[in-house]
Amino acid sequence: MKVILDHLVTNHYWILLSTFYVFIIYCLVCVE
Repeated sequence: MKVILDHLVTNHYWILLSTFYVFIIYCLVCVE
């Protein structure tokens, strides 16, 4: 069970990280 939870947390972490990077790039493009 713990392995499954860790796997989900890791996946969500990467999804959040990817979304954050896309947001930053989007802001930079909008500013320029």
